[in-house]
Amino acid sequence: MNKISVKQLTKSYQGKQILKKISFDVYAGNILALLGQSGGGKSTLLRCLCHLETPDSGNIELHGKKVGMVFQQLHLWKHMTVLENLITAPIHVLNYTKKSAIEKAKALLAQLKIADKMQDLPSQLSGGEQQRVAIARTLMMKPEILLFDEPTSALDSERTETVSDIIQSLAKSEIMIIVATHDQNFAKKIATRTLFLENGTLREAQ
Repeated sequence: MNKISVKQLTKSYQGKQILKKISFDVYAGNILALLGQSGGGKSTLLRCLCHLETPDSGNIELHGKKVGMVFQQLHLWKHMTVLENLITAPIHVLNYTKKSAIEKAKALLAQLKIADKMQDLPSQLSGGEQQRVAIARTLMMKPEILLFDEPTSALDSERTETVSDIIQSLAKSEIMIIVATHDQNFAKKIATRTLFLENGTLREAQ
């Protein structure tokens, strides 16, 4: 089934309840925006969805889908070129040949309009370019569910527009997308559904 189902999810840290019986569904081709202030639980929810955190209770049904996450800090390997950042994991984890990994990486970088940055180090890139490299690196792992944690937090309006276009384009390929953001205008532009996370509980955004 092409959907994610989250039911009655709870999570606590040091006795403080961060997520309180969270429930929602996301379908293929949809973009769910999670709005809320910093510290409100958005990142914790994403980390539960990609198995970096274990919920206290509740259920996450991914229906066998592979999850990829673009972190707010990006986590690009500083000592590797853009191309090396993209091909290393697919070669070692998905058993790509080096040739096929390079071909896929080149295609993704061209799609994201940074093909000319292939041999650059992350330190040579702008913030927006680093963001696109992080997206490309995640797509190399063939995710069916894609999570974004504050993808526009360090970007100006022009680069925010570029990321918006990329996310909307990815949704057309039937990837399920969840975006955690504090930017209401960005959420309004990209999302098919918007939820507001406050004090550990979800409600539909107005």
